[in-house]
Amino acid sequence: MGRAVQQNKRTMGFFKKKKDETPRNMYGMTDVGKRRSGNEDAFELLPDKQLCIVSDGMGGHNAGEVASSITVETLADTFKGIDMASLSEEDIEQTMLNAVRAANTAVYEKGMSSSDLAGMGCTLVMTYLTKEFLYACNVGDSRVYVMDKERIETVTTDHSVVMELVQQGEMTLEEARHSQLKNQL
Repeated sequence: MGRAVQQNKRTMGFFKKKKDETPRNMYGMTDVGKRRSGNEDAFELLPDKQLCIVSDGMGGHNAGEVASSITVETLADTFKGIDMASLSEEDIEQTMLNAVRAANTAVYEKGMSSSDLAGMGCTLVMTYLTKEFLYACNVGDSRVYVMDKERIETVTTDHSVVMELVQQGEMTLEEARHSQLKNQL
């Protein structure tokens, strides 16, 4: 986020999976982790809409915490006025895509407004649950997982240098895990 988001759904990382049941509760928390001194995460849970939004500021860049906050606030505000349950499958995807574009524009414009914010950016994961499907989209290297009693499955694909190399057959997943390029988006 904060850089040009390409217009196609594949680049956005859309995923739709048939699901077994609607969750009863939503919970969220963030953790600074072991490498950074500040937490650049932001999230919003909208249980009445079955919508989850998580954004992580890009470490090593200016104002990642600002970018992630703007992203989450923009997305949450966008969806508060939309009755997602009344939308068709195609309209759900288009609404999610338009909301991500709006958040990207908000981050980009804020970054252009001050040299202290120049170059800021963040990753994004957003999920929406219907009675039948889990819709997920991601930007960057934040991921969505589906878990049941037997397994954990990654359902999004990272938008990163190493994942492009893996998809082109130039690097294995194991090599990607240890590559010095693994955090480059």
